[in-house]
Amino acid sequence: MNAFVAFVKATFSGSPDVLASFGLAPTKRKTPDVQTLAAAAVKRGATRAARGTKGTKQRKAVKGAVTGVVVTPIVAGAPVVTAAPAAPNAANNGNATSGGTPHTA
Repeated sequence: MNAFVAFVKATFSGSPDVLASFGLAPTKRKTPDVQTLAAAAVKRGATRAARGTKGTKQRKAVKGAVTGVVVTPIVAGAPVVTAAPAAPNAANNGNATSGGTPHTA
């Protein structure tokens, strides 16, 4: 019977008149009290201050000022010599794929 009651409450939780026809009262939602809401607001503020996060208006107010930039040129060293690519294999007639005849369209 408990499983049936749970099913009916889950199915018709949005319509209290149907629950009343089954003889069931809708479940009450727990609303947080004022102290819980105040504590949550204080914790959010403390977290924001600790992380240094800002809102959209505070971020728009921040402007960057770049002063005193020194550009140091980098002198390139001797060029690095790499090995030349290998010659195509005579067995595949220069085709990139190995084997047989090339595909024709």
